[in-house]
Amino acid sequence: NWRSLYAAAARQLTKVQVDVDPRMRADDLAFLTRESRRLGARDIRLTPWRALIVTGLSPGAGAALAASARAANFITDPVDPLLAIVACAGAPACANAARDVRADALALAPNLPAGAGIVLHLSGCAKGCARATASPMTLVAQPTGYDLMNNGRAGDAPARRGLSLVEVASLLAREKGPN
Repeated sequence: NWRSLYAAAARQLTKVQVDVDPRMRADDLAFLTRESRRLGARDIRLTPWRALIVTGLSPGAGAALAASARAANFITDPVDPLLAIVACAGAPACANAARDVRADALALAPNLPAGAGIVLHLSGCAKGCARATASPMTLVAQPTGYDLMNNGRAGDAPARRGLSLVEVASLLAREKGPN
């Protein structure tokens, strides 16, 4: 699941932010709503950045919501490596996508540095729908692997072609360096 939840105490009020995966299921949102209501949340707000903000929680209730969300497979760490990836819907959700880039993103995430901002853009095709701007590394899915653009966009000329997922993971691990 590509949902993330952050809790931060601010004065007497705790704000909890949940990043929303475009594939978030209705029952995931229902769970978050039930838990938020149970813990006394005032409201849940949608932001332009695909995030939900839960307000009106005491610090203890915010911590409890974060724990419940973590147990429900939400991302609760604001420096989780998954947050360094932008990926389109990919196959099978998009007819133009050559691969299931969401599944590949999950496989590649452990090879990314934590808390580094957007490091990797995975695109199912050269249109680059998930991110129009350049990324440090952009991978465009092809039937035989991925094409790599360094500091580029999905439509740019690739520096390398036809990389396997194992080769991409190795490149990312080298870039990340030792833990």
